Amino acid sequence: MVNNTEEEIICPTSVDAVLPTRDFILFFKDQLYWSLDANLDSVVQGASVHTFWYGLPPSFTKIDAVYRRLAGDTPTIIFFSGKNYVEFTSNQRSDIVRPIVDFCLPTSVEKVDAVFVWGRNRKTYIIVGDMYWKFDELISRTNCNAISGYPRSVQRIWRGVPLPVDSAFTSFDDHTYFFRGENYWKFNNRKMRVVENSQSPGKISKLLQCKDKDTNSQISDGTTTTDPGNAACQQCSLTTGLLVIYILYTVTS
Repeated sequence: MVNNTEEEIICPTSVDAVLPTRDFILFFKDQLYWSLDANLDSVVQGASVHTFWYGLPPSFTKIDAVYRRLAGDTPTIIFFSGKNYVEFTSNQRSDIVRPIVDFCLPTSVEKVDAVFVWGRNRKTYIIVGDMYWKFDELISRTNCNAISGYPRSVQRIWRGVPLPVDSAFTSFDDHTYFFRGENYWKFNNRKMRVVENSQSPGKISKLLQCKDKDTNSQISDGTTTTDPGNAACQQCSLTTGLLVIYILYTVTS
């Protein structure tokens, strides 16, 4: 199912943040998001971030990073924007706006570039420029000295990853993917280096299966519509509604 709305007209050539849930991968650009299912089939294209996560502060006009926190009884989603972050349970904000120094970052950090839970050890990694920090959800929240030796060089440990990074996440296939500009790179978590093959780097626009501007008015049966506010947008509303229900289930389970 693919939404057919006016916001599909401009296909993102880069992404600001990526959020993997149990059954979906969500891609954020400015105030919109796109989603793929576990088979990398498109589910939603160009839906409003603030419509779904309606507790996001108005000041969060750009999502710098987002990740799914698995510590505790109920998983939560954390959005970063500038020097602040907010935490959500399902699509409802569960806390006030907090400073990113809560993640043991120095006060000099103006924003984070990427935050992800690495599949090899389930620890949270935070990338800022060419450096990264490791954050333990169980102990670092009360003791920032619990993990020593950080920050460390991204290039020294994550070999082949391009800088600066726009986003990163560990996917269903147990590889980590790093995004920069129009491209993304597949990273082998065991060999600790970028996979070098004909498909890496890949194009973000191809991954998101975006429609070109010339064909954007086409709906799924190949016909065109002159009124995107009618049937196409009814399908859009239905798809987004179903996605809301299903993501609420996958995030909290």
